[in-house]
Parts: sequence; C-alpha cells; structure tokens
Amino acid sequence: MAAGMGSRYGGIKQIDGFGPNGETIMDYSLFDALRAGFTQVFL
Repeated sequence: MAAGMGSRYGGIKQIDGFGPNGETIMDYSLFDALRAGFTQVFL
C-alpha cells in the first residue's frame, strides 16, 4: 500500500479514488490480501 501522508501528492493517497468506479488504493490492497488468503485486516 502507498505509505505516508502524501504531502507532495497533495492528499491522502490511500483513500483517493482512481479506479474505473472510484476504487481506492486501499480497496485494491484489501482485495488482493483477501484473494491471497488473509482473513483479518488491522488498520
């Protein structure tokens, strides 16, 4: 997942929508983790 506060980016990268339906980097990361077999997520 993209780490950091995003001061140069200009916002919080992890929750900025960029996918075709507004998906976030966090959405993609969680999807991949679940597909890989992870059963718990800690934020």
